[in-house]
Amino acid sequence: MRRFGIPVGLGCFLLALAGHAGGREGSPDRARAGREPERAGFADRLKGEWDLQTRVVMGKRMDDQPGLRLVVSDRYLSIIRAREWRPAEAVSAEYYRVDPTTDPPRLDTTGRADWTEVHEGICRLEGDILTVCFAEPGKPRPTAFVTGEGAGRGQVLMTFKRRGKGR
Repeated sequence: MRRFGIPVGLGCFLLALAGHAGGREGSPDRARAGREPERAGFADRLKGEWDLQTRVVMGKRMDDQPGLRLVVSDRYLSIIRAREWRPAEAVSAEYYRVDPTTDPPRLDTTGRADWTEVHEGICRLEGDILTVCFAEPGKPRPTAFVTGEGAGRGQVLMTFKRRGKGR
């Protein structure tokens, strides 16, 4: 599918949560254990429609056209361009998977059913705000929600806001 001039990493989104239980009081493992109930049903909280708020590529904020939307279902995430005066059109559609056992959560996407050519990223969900960061193809997964040159940085960072109320 065409990519609407969006870097390869953009087709790669979604989220995961962090951590595993156990450890001493005050340790990172103990803090993560307190978030376990929050992780239950995390994939269900990702489902729905999200409006693109910002996109930063290699440290530069992009001036995207209004109406770009992320749509998350059970197995797929899609980017669509929605306009009031004509039907929405698909820009990108990919398979995704999340790993809620890592901190930050891992998010992988691919356009292939055999999961070759995987785009590696990380994500976080804070209320109705979803943030994803993806590495450049062939580069290590980012470890922080920043873009640019250097260890741990991604190629593209996107922020989405959930559409609708009461979610």
